[in-house]
Amino acid sequence: VQTDAESPSGPPRQVTAEPLGPQQLKITWQPPDRSLWNGELLGYTIISTILG
Repeated sequence: VQTDAESPSGPPRQVTAEPLGPQQLKITWQPPDRSLWNGELLGYTIISTILG
């Protein structure tokens, strides 16, 4: 029997945002601790919002 994996129990670590230009950011991170994965990590979703 195989079941679907769950989302990680913890957030990405060491998240940084570096400005590259007036409308560009370089965002980097490390994955959550391996013990918190709850399955294979397949990708990330990044959502941005313009304020102002």
